Amino acid sequence: MTEQPEIPRTIAWCAWHDGLSDTVRLIQVGEAGKLFACERCRIAHSLVPLADQP
Repeated sequence: MTEQPEIPRTIAWCAWHDGLSDTVRLIQVGEAGKLFACERCRIAHSLVPLADQP
């Protein structure tokens, strides 16, 4: 059995629950910076990632 190389994870701050997560997606960019939301918060607050917005 060959070992698979470890895939790097992106961990960032979720602005909605004020904590770190490895499921964040960029939601909004503004003067104050970039706001990310984790999967749980995106579902709970009906947030659409910036890359998926029309």
